[in-house]
Amino acid sequence: MKKTVLTLFLIASITAFSQGAGTNGAVTLKSGYSIDLEISSSTNKTRLTLVAPSNVWFGVGFSESGGDMTAGIDVFRSNGTTIVDAVTAGNVLPPSDGGQDQDWTIISNTTNGNVRTMVVERDNNTGDADDYVFSATAASIAVIWAHGTSTSYQYHGGNRGATVINTLSTKEIKNLDFEVFPNPTTDVVNVQLPTGTNSATAKVFDTSGRLIATQEISNPREQINISTLSSGIYVLRISSEGRFGARRIIKN
Repeated sequence: MKKTVLTLFLIASITAFSQGAGTNGAVTLKSGYSIDLEISSSTNKTRLTLVAPSNVWFGVGFSESGGDMTAGIDVFRSNGTTIVDAVTAGNVLPPSDGGQDQDWTIISNTTNGNVRTMVVERDNNTGDADDYVFSATAASIAVIWAHGTSTSYQYHGGNRGATVINTLSTKEIKNLDFEVFPNPTTDVVNVQLPTGTNSATAKVFDTSGRLIATQEISNPREQINISTLSSGIYVLRISSEGRFGARRIIKN
């Protein structure tokens, strides 16, 4: 039951994103490290994309005025496998935020060579006093960041920084509506793209956000072979020319 609920939440998060503010592309914090922020006013969700080497932990914090490791700054951190919603408490590893580690949800977590791209999402305002409130009308946001030399959390040394991003701007992500059938299925699932869409990229994720398979689509109607996957629930995400959509698929 929990897996089904999580999958439905992932689908809603991916397909419903629309109008709001964002960084208008990746912001480089350091060579090899970047973030992309999208704050939606219609869904009241914030999506964070982090790019970093796959063999290190990486953390980023948000506040009104920036700063360093002073107490009370909202921090997202990950060792590449698990994610933690944390809050700074001085010159120590930011502890989890009152045990509420799941304010952020993993949308996808992929590696290409030694580069990891992680996409996570949470409510703009979680109602938690320790969480930063993201505003879809904000013109800037203060960011702190740090990373390690391995995936084991340890002192970051000089691998840290702080900046104020002044490039937030209105942005829109268009939804891509498509059909999938049969569903549930055992071997293949048919994808029917909307009229005028002849090419797209299909990606299959498990419920933890891990990328399972990728396939290029070159026709309005295409088959996705999932015969080698284990029985369970997956998310099929399709992108085409700046439009994105997702559907839950069940493999018997």
